[in-house]
Amino acid sequence: MSMKGIIKVLLISVIVIMIIVILGIAFVYMSTNTMILLPKGELIDASESPNGTYTINLYLCNGGATTDYAVRGELVEGRKKKNIYWEYRQSGVKIEWKDEYTVMINDTVLDVRHDVYDWRKDKEFCE
Repeated sequence: MSMKGIIKVLLISVIVIMIIVILGIAFVYMSTNTMILLPKGELIDASESPNGTYTINLYLCNGGATTDYAVRGELVEGRKKKNIYWEYRQSGVKIEWKDEYTVMINDTVLDVRHDVYDWRKDKEFCE
């Protein structure tokens, strides 16, 4: 193999390794720091806002033998869906709408227009 061929193979190998590392880092970041890759879970409750604009679907997520149950809350507005609630070590839910935009899920109060609860970012939970 010529020197040009060796350099070409090395360059392609480095590029492939860099792509794999970048994708691995992105996957780890997305699965630990965002609510995008949360497990689907089994629907355990749903509640509609007072005038019907929003619906919150609550799912029980079973992490298997080594982790506890968790609850995922999904806000539905028309065709848009967004995770707004993620609580670990929880198997039951209590949901109550305070008004059209404010909901209380297991004693956590959220304004559905902009609030999100993720137990991984809760300082009190992590201490």
